[in-house]
Amino acid sequence: MATDKELAQTGGPDSPKGSGNPLHESFKAGAGTVRSGVRYGGLREWRAKGGQKEPAEAHREALPEVPGTTSEGEQVRGLAGPPGLLLRVLRVRGDGVSGGEFRQARWRGETIEDQESTGFQPPVVLLLVAVFVLLAFLTLALMILAFPVGIYTYYFTSLSTAYSASSAISGVYFFVGPSVGFLPLSTTFGAVFMALLVIYAAMLVLAARQGRSLFASVKASFREGFEAFFTNNLMVAVISISFLIFTVVLFDQLETSSGIPIGGLSGDAFELLSSLTIAPLREEIGFRLLMIGILTVVACVGLPWKTALKSFWRPSAAYEARGGDTVTTAILAVGLVISSVTFGLVHIYSGSGWEIGKLPVATYAGFVLGYLYIKYGLHMAVLAHWGTDFFSSIFAYMGQGAPSGSAASNLGYFLDNLLSVDMLSLMGLASFLVVSYMGAKRFARWRSARERARKDEPAPTSLPQVS
Repeated sequence: MATDKELAQTGGPDSPKGSGNPLHESFKAGAGTVRSGVRYGGLREWRAKGGQKEPAEAHREALPEVPGTTSEGEQVRGLAGPPGLLLRVLRVRGDGVSGGEFRQARWRGETIEDQESTGFQPPVVLLLVAVFVLLAFLTLALMILAFPVGIYTYYFTSLSTAYSASSAISGVYFFVGPSVGFLPLSTTFGAVFMALLVIYAAMLVLAARQGRSLFASVKASFREGFEAFFTNNLMVAVISISFLIFTVVLFDQLETSSGIPIGGLSGDAFELLSSLTIAPLREEIGFRLLMIGILTVVACVGLPWKTALKSFWRPSAAYEARGGDTVTTAILAVGLVISSVTFGLVHIYSGSGWEIGKLPVATYAGFVLGYLYIKYGLHMAVLAHWGTDFFSSIFAYMGQGAPSGSAASNLGYFLDNLLSVDMLSLMGLASFLVVSYMGAKRFARWRSARERARKDEPAPTSLPQVS
């Protein structure tokens, strides 16, 4: 049986004989080059083979010659990770993968086994991630605060002399694409408002429970970069709301500076707030669920009914079930374009005060909301729409409805100004940059995949000539 000292020097029985210290052989000093075939079994396997040293001592003996004065040397020590893991996370395929090639491969999206376990982000990236996390939590805090502020504003302020939360209504209208229906409903404004807030809060909770936990995704972002934020749907909702508000305002400013009229909503403040509260659910059901969703269900013919039901809520489920086939992709694309254009046209011809400049803005917003519906589900589209309508305006309504000069009014206007700065200069801009960065990465992956597919194509063979 090999001694502890021999195991520490050779890297265990699985290491190539005569290779010396595996870390010293695997990482060229000052270059950080990884060689294939070098492997360390870990503390559990070490002890199974007879090693009895404590983790800290074994770790020190296994790293006697790793350079510590260079950044590569420090990375090697860090890659060794918890004592006893060492190279198990570094089974990198291929010979002579340098640090630069490693980073380029990650950018292209190429699969390198266990590359996420190495998790080294440059200090500048770590700083940017930390700033983004702080801005995201600021925005999330404002989103949560919007619920009690909404309740206070709707029930306890004086937005209108004609209506209040106790005013009766005979029903609500809904969309089926461009068509409008009416649902008879004998209730009050306040009851509908509270039901809607409960639905939106439930959707936020649902998003928070999907994928990694919120804090796990934040923790992972310091190892994996900005991609980790998209592994939790609540963080996706925060990013989507910020991105959509920022880009829509930017779109509006460009049109206004070009002299294109956009128009706007006008009327009783209480009615407007009621409309902004119900619009996210009503319009996402009418323009996304009933236009894109029904087409997706048609594309699920031949698939299990559970898959069709899941695809109605999240159309990308049909794409996944079909293996990304061309027909399903075309159906989703056609549905997305039709619903987006219809969404834009309805804003113009609804008679609500919008002018021609609203058409491209609403069409663009419909496209983003449709993408969120297809990829993540109906609740994500509703939440993003809730952000642009209710969340973006509720603090201003609080300032307007509370008694002039009161603490509540001043707080409402302060929160509205804070949200404006956050959406236009802080989280909004940061989300725009992150989404653009992720889009560039996906495009690079797509190009890389096409290049690899082209290289893998067999060379055309010449046909035998007929004499």
